[in-house]
This record gives sequence, C-alpha cells and structure tokens, in this order.
Amino acid sequence: MANEFQQRMHRLEERVRVIENTADPHLRANGLELIRGFMELHGTGLERMIHIIAGSGAAGQSVLSQLAADEAAASLLLLYGLHPVDVETRVRLALDKVGPYLRSHGGSIELIGIAENVVTLRLNGTCKSCPSSRMTLDLAVEQAIYEMAPDVEGIEVEGVSASQNSSLPTQQTGSGNGVSHAGAAAPSWENVGGLDALATGAAQTRQVDGRTILFCRLGETLYAYDGFCAACAAELQAHELEAGAIICSSCGQRYDVVRAGRGIDKQSLRLTPFPLLHDRFAAKIAPPSQS
Repeated sequence: MANEFQQRMHRLEERVRVIENTADPHLRANGLELIRGFMELHGTGLERMIHIIAGSGAAGQSVLSQLAADEAAASLLLLYGLHPVDVETRVRLALDKVGPYLRSHGGSIELIGIAENVVTLRLNGTCKSCPSSRMTLDLAVEQAIYEMAPDVEGIEVEGVSASQNSSLPTQQTGSGNGVSHAGAAAPSWENVGGLDALATGAAQTRQVDGRTILFCRLGETLYAYDGFCAACAAELQAHELEAGAIICSSCGQRYDVVRAGRGIDKQSLRLTPFPLLHDRFAAKIAPPSQS
C-alpha cells in the first residue's frame, strides 16, 4: 500500500512538472492554480480532521499513533506538515531499529542533532573502522531514517573517512514536499518471516532472494550472515552455534557472531554480515545484488 502511494505521488509530481514546463503561460498559470486550490482544500480538511482526532482524548491519541505508524498515511500527513510525531523522535526510533546491527559490528551510532532537516550522526566504537561500515550506513542507517522520517533532507556522519563520506548517496526531497527521495537507488529489502520463533543461542539457514543466509539469535538480538564458510566454502548448518560462535562442521573454523562474523581462529577470515532490521513484529534483510 505504501509503495503504491509513493508511486502515485511520483506520477503526480511528473504531471506537475509537465504543467510547469508548458509553453502556454495561461495554461501553466491555470494548471498551477488548480493544483494549489486542491492542495489548500485537502490540507484544510486534513488539518480539521487531525484537530478533531487529537481532541478526542486517549482514543484520539491511539488513532494518531496508528496513522503515524502507517507509511501511506504518514507520508500524506508529512506532505501537509501535519505529522503528529516530531522529526527528532522519528529519527531516534529509526536508530533504535538499527542498533542491533551496529552492535554486531562492535559499535553504535549517536544522534548529534538535526538542523534544517539535516541529521548529524556520530559512529562510535569499532564500527567506524569496520570494513563494512559503508554498507552499514548506506543500507541500514540511511534506509531506516528515510523510512521513518522521509522529510529529512540529508544525513551527515562523523567518524567516517572523507572517502567513505563522499561516496554516501545524496538523497534530497524531489519536490520539497517531504515524500519522495531522488538520487542513489534504494536498497532492496526482503521481508523474512518466522524469526521471532528462533530461540536465543540458536541458528537457522533460510533462502532469501536466492541466497543461503544463516540467521542467529543471541538474547534479543538477531544477526544475519552469508550461509557459507569463508575458509572452506561449505554450507553452514543450522545447529552450528556454540557459546556465541558459528562453527563450521566441515573445517572447524569459528566465527564471532557479535563481532560482525570475524574469524576467531584466523582473524583474516570473516563471514559476510547482512543489514537486518527487526522489531517484535517483523524482520527484513538487505542482501547485496548478485549481479
């Protein structure tokens, strides 16, 4: 539903640009006036609806929370500047989602501040020097923030080298309406069901987008790694998890689940970790392109 809403918004934006670029000045003026009229009419109606809901006590606050959690409804409210949750709160909720993945790299991320809808973050711990911190930022952090706060116009990260920072995709709102983002292609996230049933200290292999991926749980945190041993290329088995380590039954190599799949016996080896966002309702993973 949310994706369909975004596609419709993109189509409407394209039609607005056609009207803006028409050679006939009268047609252009009338077309833009018609669009402004509809926007003002709908905006006034939505504002009254939100005002009535907000004034309905606890039941109204519950409805507002449901609207804020719905991607299509939230995007529409953002378009008219009526979202009931402020941008800082939404950014913090997004960072809470990616916290487990960052901790799997031995680090964390801190919100420094938000100025003119530009979010400034700081990487802490070993995450900032991890070879996959670029992937962490591109896929996990940025995607989570733009999903929760599409009105954010940019993200700046301290603790990343200039070469890494310059390669981060620039995402700007396409028409200043806080709905769409242009620039680098968005990562492809795949929903993964049933992981809530995975017991702590357990692991299981699953096929996701044609890949074999090993999912592990330690405590409340889920981790996802490429399902093949980096030493012998044998497929890792679901039972191969012991004392926080993934153990290959073919060659005996051990990998640290918490430290981004780093080799325990041979530190030059590493399992490929995948960004994994999860909460108590769902999980989704961003496997890299196989092209």
